[in-house]
Amino acid sequence: MEPYVQEMPRRLYAGREIRTCNANESNPETGKIGPLWQTLRENPFEDRIPKTASDTFYGIHFDYENGSQGDYSLIAGVEVDSLEKLPEDLAGITVPETKCLVFPFSGDLPDSIIGAWQRVWSYFAQDKAPRRAYSYDVEHYYFDEECSGEIFISVQ
Repeated sequence: MEPYVQEMPRRLYAGREIRTCNANESNPETGKIGPLWQTLRENPFEDRIPKTASDTFYGIHFDYENGSQGDYSLIAGVEVDSLEKLPEDLAGITVPETKCLVFPFSGDLPDSIIGAWQRVWSYFAQDKAPRRAYSYDVEHYYFDEECSGEIFISVQ
């Protein structure tokens, strides 16, 4: 499926945060994203957040250094109504309204999300592709029968 343009509204998210880079994520020995999601499955935190806005999960990529080649931060968590009174072990972020290209995915995880990110990188490697903003990119997981979701990539 081809990506499509969508305005992502301002949203608040809370969850567990890591700092990583794509070079580290390509090696199972140094990757942090897989263990982050495993920790969320083994130690859920949603019941400790006073105002959860939805029951779906998100991965928010932000604070990029040097585009896709450098370090970035990732919060794996949920959408919330407020960032007040978060437990100390959780991070919160406000993502402003952002113009995005949306890349849908479905299938078994983690293969489907890895494949979706490969489509993102291939798409933006094209000469005529819009420029990525490298501000906020959001993975939205529905966890339905198809394990579907979308990656929202911020563009300039």
